[in-house]
Amino acid sequence: MTKTLLSTTPDEQRKAFFALKTRRDLALLLNYRYEGLVYQLYKVPTEKNYETFSIPKKSGELRTIHAPSSKLKHIQRRVNEVLQNVYLPKPVVFGFIFGKNIVDNADKHKKKNWVLNIDLENFFPSINFGRVRGMFMHKPYNLPDEVATTLAKICCFNNSLPQGAPTSPVISNMICAQMDSQLQDLAWKRRCFYTRYADDITFSTTLREFPPEIAKVNSVLSIDLGQELTNIIQQNGFEINHGKVRAFAYFQRQEVTGLTVNKFPNVRRKFAMQIRSMLHAWDNKGLQAAEAEHYEFYNKKHRHPDNSPPSLKKVIKGKLDFLGMVKGKDNRIYLKYKKQYHGLILREKGLRRIRSFDESSIDKKPRIYTEGMTDALILNTAWKKLYPEIDCPFIIKDCHPTRKTSPETTIGGVDVLKNQLINLNEEAQFISVGIFDRDDAGLNALNNVKDYEVDMENEWRISLPRKAGCFTLPVPVGREKYEASKKLSIEFYFNDEVLSSKNKDGKGLSFSIYLGRREIREHDDPETVMKYTEERVIKDDGGKMTFAKEIVPALETNHFEPFVIVFEKISKLIEIIETT
Repeated sequence: MTKTLLSTTPDEQRKAFFALKTRRDLALLLNYRYEGLVYQLYKVPTEKNYETFSIPKKSGELRTIHAPSSKLKHIQRRVNEVLQNVYLPKPVVFGFIFGKNIVDNADKHKKKNWVLNIDLENFFPSINFGRVRGMFMHKPYNLPDEVATTLAKICCFNNSLPQGAPTSPVISNMICAQMDSQLQDLAWKRRCFYTRYADDITFSTTLREFPPEIAKVNSVLSIDLGQELTNIIQQNGFEINHGKVRAFAYFQRQEVTGLTVNKFPNVRRKFAMQIRSMLHAWDNKGLQAAEAEHYEFYNKKHRHPDNSPPSLKKVIKGKLDFLGMVKGKDNRIYLKYKKQYHGLILREKGLRRIRSFDESSIDKKPRIYTEGMTDALILNTAWKKLYPEIDCPFIIKDCHPTRKTSPETTIGGVDVLKNQLINLNEEAQFISVGIFDRDDAGLNALNNVKDYEVDMENEWRISLPRKAGCFTLPVPVGREKYEASKKLSIEFYFNDEVLSSKNKDGKGLSFSIYLGRREIREHDDPETVMKYTEERVIKDDGGKMTFAKEIVPALETNHFEPFVIVFEKISKLIEIIETT
């Protein structure tokens, strides 16, 4: 399921759904203002609630898309969240189900003598307003007329389920529940296997031929579907698209939802060749030329007229993710293409390649330790923002600092990090890198990391026997004064506008300065604190965690550019440890 929009738990939503009596109850469940719900459904003209456009199907015919307006989509997403928690999918249903995919669906039909694919014609359009309303009014939902009518009004357009609405997938599964039970029973009685993925129905069997109640196969394209099977589908309000009915024997290429299943779910060889070809073009012609060639000659996919095509990097990343999902993340071909892809991304970003980019085992990935938890959170977010196409090649975590028991206590993250580096085992299985703040405590700790060789040129310390190294934060452009004042922490990599940001509750970073022994807090004297910006220190009063968890992840990518020098330094240090 996508990001939750409602504050109630799934169990609470389910209980409240079955207790619905009025339209006001529904608005309350959706956490939506009642007057706003009524206005959107009954006052706004129907044509203003949807944008209609067409895209060509593979067959050449047109598929009509009805995209809801932003306000109606907001309501539909909330309804979808509730219905996802109300609907209990049967084991044979795989489409639009959280945690299931086409690989799971195809896997049920591997190594079979026969595979039969059936397509339901006009799947969404054939589910009309009356069917949706009636479904909510009858078992197992038993909702009152007013509530059922309102839900149908939210979910339907022009007397059918619109392709493009967030609610259509789950509604279609709910409508198909009875048919799924009946077809599952039919398959079970006839020693066959049945699954459904949206409008794609699949039967398979290990028998020498399908029982006549299922189908009589004359050839791949000539199939006489059993009367019992046909009756079940038609009695549930659907029609079979006979032009898409296919049957495959074990000696033919058997496909289920686009995957071959003769031995195990797999992509076509052509799919892997496409990835190889794209990577080759990028490597030899450069990204820009390869992208232009791709969209001129190969990209035939149709999309919304206002949507620009995705970048070639995203296309390859999507294909790679799909390949990994089908073949497995430990598959040799997947790992080979993933390595090539990462190498091209790194070349474009100007980031050096290290062995850990190709290391899939978490146990062997380098550990990057920071003084505190918020430092690790910010660095992890920075990597995702700067290099979204590449899995982070190292594990960034804090060193579990002890909490200060009093203002005078000096034992914190900096001392724990220092001691952790000193006490590392000389037979370590993975590389460790410690990052200290460039402040008095961090500089002092770095200088006291014993038995590490000093590299003045690179400003780090390194211990090859421990497979470890450490350094203080490099100075980003524009923050040189913080280096001079020895007050540079990771938060100051962001500009002052970001540092002053607050969440919806008005919480964020708070600062203070020290004039002699006198502490001046920002909320007491903001003018004086801002007058000595490079002398500021961040108060650890809960605002650092709010900043790292809520404010930083919402920032645009450009705010993370200063962090490039941190990752470059980490990579360079790891490379030296790996190759020395």
